[in-house]
Order: sequence, then structure tokens, then C-alpha cells
Amino acid sequence: FPSLYPAAALNAPYVDFLARGQGEDTLLELLASDRSAASLGRIAGLSWKDGGAPTHNPERAFRGPDDYPAFPYGRLGDVGRYLRPSFLGRRTAAHQAAIGCRYRCAFCGVVSMFNGTTRLSRPARIAAAMRTLRVEHGATAIQFYDHNFFDREDSSAEILDAMAPEALPWWCYARADALAGFSARTWERIRASKLRMAYIGAEAASDSVLRSMRKGATVDHTLETARRCLEYGVIPEFSFVLGGPQDPEGEIEKTFTFIRRLKKIHPASEIILYFYS
Repeated sequence: FPSLYPAAALNAPYVDFLARGQGEDTLLELLASDRSAASLGRIAGLSWKDGGAPTHNPERAFRGPDDYPAFPYGRLGDVGRYLRPSFLGRRTAAHQAAIGCRYRCAFCGVVSMFNGTTRLSRPARIAAAMRTLRVEHGATAIQFYDHNFFDREDSSAEILDAMAPEALPWWCYARADALAGFSARTWERIRASKLRMAYIGAEAASDSVLRSMRKGATVDHTLETARRCLEYGVIPEFSFVLGGPQDPEGEIEKTFTFIRRLKKIHPASEIILYFYS
């Protein structure tokens, strides 16, 4: 919220500083500053109150996850307290392997934060994080909170090959157009990597609405993804936005009809509904 609405967040009387976007370097520089106006003004990505007046410094350059050290899980103490039961397994960990998303869907806050930019971790680094969670902390499954896990097929294939030996069931966010376009060989990699569930933004039941959202995917992509997920043992979580402004009632009926069609293709599909506002 502070990254998307810094003026509103800084308006709160209990907020003195906020870091917009990536905060790792901004926070360290703030802690190292002497809190003078001159030193605060040099910290990129910082918003602050200068004599009570809101001040927004220039943006900070975007850095990829590989620019930073591995997560220091051991500093949490008993990491097992954070590994919770889920559909995936008894001790499910969370990890973010990539930052940002190169797509520009009109409804998504990620676009405002990263402006169509994404940075991936190296495959070996992702596998190492999984191994640390599995071997040192007893994780039996993992959820990847990347804004969009599958970027392009070539990079995805390398990551899937690195993940497979860790044998951890996993969950991620994904796009229907990416999954629908993957080759059979890449889908075999997906199976071998133990992907169990993917959250997929289907969003609408008509291509015209998808175009208005600048989604980049089509209805046929969603249908093909449902078929591929059924074939390769993945449960899709399809999300939809109900009640768009053009024809709210008509689009809702069309969406429910489409959902029934998806459920016939893949009966285990999960459906997540949002309302347009």
C-alpha cells in the first residue's frame, strides 16, 4: 500500500518514513543516516516529512533477487513454527524466487510498482533455497509467491530441471497464455518438478473483456491450460473478475457458464471470484 499510495500512507500521523518499492537498501540507508534533511534527501525510494510537509525522493533503481544474500532463515530461531499444514503438505514453506512481472494487466498493482520489469533468480539459487528449507528446516512443500512464476519457456525449463531433484510439491502464480503455449517436454518437466497447484488469472469469459483488461491471454488459453493441467496432474485455481462496467449482469452469466465448462474439463479446478469495483 505505501508503494502504490505513498501520499495517503504518509498522511497518517504515526508514519514518519516509508520505503517505496524494494525497501532493503532504502531501510539500511535510513538507519545509517543522521536524520537531517540533507541526508534524508539523498535516500532514493524514501518518502518522509520535512518539517511536516510530505517529501518524495526520486525512485530507487530496481535490483534483482540475485543481488542480495540468501535469506537468513536461521535467524528466525525455530523455523518449524513458520512451516504450516496446507493442501501441499504438512510443513509448507514460502519463498519468492523472482521480483516483478513483465506483463501490464490494467487491474494489477504489480504494474504500478514494477512497470513491466521482472528479474529472475538463477535456477541453482532457487534449488539451493528449496534444499535449505527441506534439509535444514524440514519443509515438505513450498509455495512460491512470485508475481508470475513462469516467465518464458526457456528460462522456465532451466528452473524446472533444477527444482526436480529437490522433490518438494509446490504452488505458484502462473498465466494461462504461458502454460497453454508450453511444449509437451516442458509439461513433462512440470510434472517431474512436482507442481501440484497453480493460481491462474483467467479473469473473464470473453476475449473482448480480456482485451479491455490488457490481459494478453485469451479464453482458448484458459481452456487449453485446464486440459494440460488435467493431463499432467496440476490443480488450477482459476480467478475471475465479476461485474465489469460494460455489461455487468451479462458478463456474470457468461462467466458462470464458462466456469461450468472449465469444471467439466477439469473437475478438480478451483474457482476464485472477485468483484469489479
